Amino acid sequence: MLEESKLYIVTDDTNQYLIHNILLKLDPTISSRDFPILMSIDTKYYKANINVENIPIDKFEPEKVKEMDALLIIVSKTIYLSTLLTKLKLYKDYDITKLCCITSLINPEISYEIKSQCIDSSIELILISSKDSNCQYVYNLESGINRIVESITCTMWSNLQLKKHNINSDNYLEEDPEEGDSEEIYDLSQFDSLMYKITDLRSKCHNLSDDERRRNATDIVLELIKQFNINNINVN
Repeated sequence: MLEESKLYIVTDDTNQYLIHNILLKLDPTISSRDFPILMSIDTKYYKANINVENIPIDKFEPEKVKEMDALLIIVSKTIYLSTLLTKLKLYKDYDITKLCCITSLINPEISYEIKSQCIDSSIELILISSKDSNCQYVYNLESGINRIVESITCTMWSNLQLKKHNINSDNYLEEDPEEGDSEEIYDLSQFDSLMYKITDLRSKCHNLSDDERRRNATDIVLELIKQFNINNINVN
């Protein structure tokens, strides 16, 4: 049985409906709304068991958290948010997924301050509004949920188990490969190799110097650029 990874959801307790819908997108088998919730993410490439905690924003103390793979902040009001973002700036674990979702429109001055804090703390800011907005950076509810789910799914969970893509499986033996299948198999193999390298780097990063960590990360980025034929990227 897989050990459990950790997802902390920090909220002002006004977005329980949104939280439940996010979790159902990640794991449709979830039935309980009582935290902590054990969730299983099962994607095309990996499987991971995640223990989900829901903590009020005024009670959350990141400096006391021993293990955390992902952090999702969901608030409708910005009270306490600036204080928490300041604390997270001092939280030196760069490997975790950190998201901040605000579900109400805020004035430009506060928005600029929060955006700056999120950048300083390596947090992805996601603005969601049920009202019409001319701002291209504001998601509607459905798109916002999908963006959060996408980011959480990309987390390098501590107990992540990669799935093997066996090119000798019965499916490939029983029928002739269609055009493009061989390229897909190659891509999956390359993807698995990169995932193993990222997982290995994540497990070792705490014992590496900043320079060593940058060099390893740069090597992986270069492989990604090569695999996906991305041009005009500066990794310096």
